[in-house]
Amino acid sequence: MSFSVPFHFHRTYGHRGVLIFKGKFSPKISDADPYKLGVRVKKIKPLNKNSLSIKTAKLVQEFLEKSFYLLDNHPINKLREKKGFLKANYLLTREAGNCLPRLTNFFKKYGFKNGLVIAENGVVKAGCLLAGFKTLTLPEIEKLKDRYQFIQKAILSNYEKYQLTYIHLKEADEASHDKDFDRKKEYFEFFDGWLGDLLKKLGKEINIIITGDHLTDTRTGKHVYGPLPLLIINHPTPNHPVEFSELEAKQIGKVVSPYKLWNYIFKII
Repeated sequence: MSFSVPFHFHRTYGHRGVLIFKGKFSPKISDADPYKLGVRVKKIKPLNKNSLSIKTAKLVQEFLEKSFYLLDNHPINKLREKKGFLKANYLLTREAGNCLPRLTNFFKKYGFKNGLVIAENGVVKAGCLLAGFKTLTLPEIEKLKDRYQFIQKAILSNYEKYQLTYIHLKEADEASHDKDFDRKKEYFEFFDGWLGDLLKKLGKEINIIITGDHLTDTRTGKHVYGPLPLLIINHPTPNHPVEFSELEAKQIGKVVSPYKLWNYIFKII
């Protein structure tokens, strides 16, 4: 597709990608993504009145309209339409930016030796990379068991090389976004067995912290605010939780701030 400025569209993982325009542009523009099913996409608008934001909004909107025309008329989408499937014909842009954030090196700041992140190509991996982590990319493996076999092998072959290993897992979140309670339940049952097998293979006590970065409601499919369950395996502080769940975290009502969590971590490393 020819366009007025050079651009590059890079697929990262799943349905996600990064759209890059070469030139001087403003991040102060709105999203095209309506964040709801069954409603029209939003038109890109400038978030302030300066000329650069107005120019950027107009440029992105023009790109989305041109790409829509190409995608809508693509042979694959014509075939999808013939088979009764919805067309994949529009790019849902969100969270515009024009620079990388500058993060303090996590390991220099807190005195850790080193660390590894095992994650998809995406925000989590990139954020950890900017903070000084070494990275190991979780490839796109369709079957859950095969995907977690890869993760387990990666942990077993690397945990002695790094003082801190961070693994980002998205299956529960994705099931919640799809409002699929049964799939989320089945995933946690699978994860419980997988974790037990991993602990046996590690063959010694190591400290494992299990928590989430947010809640996702299976009824609405949206992120919601609320307390997250926190489990620290092999921590010296005695505790006897009834279960590991959002409901248990809410009922206990004990809030552990990020600062306090890191104090817990420093005691066990």
